Amino acid sequence: MILSVEDVGIYKPSRRVYRHAMHKLQIQDAPAICFVSANSWDAQAAAQFGFQVVKLARSGGQDDRIPGKVSATIPSLSELAALV
Repeated sequence: MILSVEDVGIYKPSRRVYRHAMHKLQIQDAPAICFVSANSWDAQAAAQFGFQVVKLARSGGQDDRIPGKVSATIPSLSELAALV
């Protein structure tokens, strides 16, 4: 399944985008979704929405100054399986 912001007509970090994902996946409980992103702003916004978020720390940069605390930060995708 491919999810696109084009279906919503607005870009992330709008809450409507994350809500769209829940609707398309037929999930009622936001924490049931494990969201993975290497973009701090995207990871933090998804966490603020209620997703369980794992941030992929590719560049080692600092978090953006927006709400949302990720559940975990990993250096590579090979470490994701141990978390889920």
